[in-house]
Parts: sequence; C-alpha cells; structure tokens
Amino acid sequence: MPREDVWLQDALKSAMIRQVSALEPRSAQESSPHCMAFVGPTGVGKTTTIAKLAAVSALTERRRVALITLDTYRIAAAEQLKVYGNIIGTPVIVASDREEFSQALRQTREEEAEEMIRQFCVIPLQSLLFTKLDESSSLGSLFNLAGRTAKPRSYLTTGQRVPEDFEVATPERIVDLCWHGFWR
Repeated sequence: MPREDVWLQDALKSAMIRQVSALEPRSAQESSPHCMAFVGPTGVGKTTTIAKLAAVSALTERRRVALITLDTYRIAAAEQLKVYGNIIGTPVIVASDREEFSQALRQTREEEAEEMIRQFCVIPLQSLLFTKLDESSSLGSLFNLAGRTAKPRSYLTTGQRVPEDFEVATPERIVDLCWHGFWR
C-alpha cells in the first residue's frame, strides 16, 4: 500500500475515534450499587447480555449481584435467566407487577429501591449497548449513531459465550470494528 494511503487511513481512523463517545468502564472498587434496566425488542440479546454483565460483576469483580426480571410474557424468559443465575451464583427474582418489582428491589437496598420506583415509568437512556455483533453484516451503525445521538456506547457483545463474548465499548474498538469488520 502506498505511504500516502496509509497516512490517509490513519488520519481518517483518528478523526473517527474523536467522534465516538463511550462510557468509562466501571471500576471494581466502586462501592455504590448500580441499578440497570435493559429495554429493547424481542430477540436482540438482552437476557444473554444481562447474564454476561452479571457474570463479570459477580465472578471477576466479586460484586454482589441480584437479577430481577419483569418479563413474564415471553415463554421461558424467567427460566432462561434463572439458569444463568444458577451458573453465576446470583439470585433471580421474577416480578409480575410494579408491587412485586418494588418488593424485589427492597430485598437488595431500600434507598436504591425508592429511587428506582420514582424513576420506574421514565427510563432515561444513558448509553447504547450493541449486541450480536457477530451476527451483523454491517457494523457502520456503531459509528453512525455517534452523529445521531449524544449517547455514549457502553458495552459490545460478540457471541453467545457467557461471559467471554462481552467487552467494554471503547472508541478505538468501535472504529476498528467499522474499519475491519468483526471477522478479521
């Protein structure tokens, strides 16, 4: 490849990296509890992604983790999460309504439960998490959304293995995926 082409590619990659925002990875030393809600259409990988994040938190970072599901509609949804919970060693609570959800949150921490209840109906989008990248034929949306939303990327999932196929979304990794694709 001519020297000018390499320089141009490097300059373009650097410009793309500056356009992508990503959350800083959580620190294992952070002591404050985190409450995360995952929303999205059926089949995009929410349950598997939750299992991956829970596994990393519980097994690698040695955090206490509890999983609460409100999905009582989809057949076997709670059972799937319970299987992951058993593997990871975390409790899984099935809440079929708002009151059961409130009770489940109180079993973890009272202060966080009250805060979550106040915000339960209004879920502010804080970051974007991309799932099933290994099944995508085009990864340009990872970059393109930077121009359409001010929301940072948080994590990426790249397969079915729990917790291996889970990674922090960094600007460099996003640009690398857009530039070279998943299978390089």
